[in-house]
Amino acid sequence: MKNIKKWTDKLSKFLKKEINERMYINSSEYSLEFRHIGLNSILGELEKNLGSPVEVGVLCLITSKNKISTEIAKLINPFLLHFPLSFNEELPTFAFPFSPVHSDRGCVYEFALNHILEFEDPMDAFQIQISEV
Repeated sequence: MKNIKKWTDKLSKFLKKEINERMYINSSEYSLEFRHIGLNSILGELEKNLGSPVEVGVLCLITSKNKISTEIAKLINPFLLHFPLSFNEELPTFAFPFSPVHSDRGCVYEFALNHILEFEDPMDAFQIQISEV
């Protein structure tokens, strides 16, 4: 488990090459993100209580501007299951938590609010009303 980040980094580079060669899709058209579930899942790099977990879940998120994410998921599925940790080790045990292994989540939207308010007094942004009953 100590090499899980190395494994996903190596796998990510391999998958981007395979996607480009097999689907003719440039990596600028999609994003692959690996999340390690059970390994510093809450605090990430800020975690102080370090240890070696027995199991680690790996979640691969694929995001694209068009509808190629599902096709990418289908292509990379066997690699996720059979990609070796290193060339000197036996294959680890992998399992998928559900079937089919990919789950279409539909459109994702990103919203941004870019407003700047300048006040002499920070409380000018708020209106205070006092009601006596």
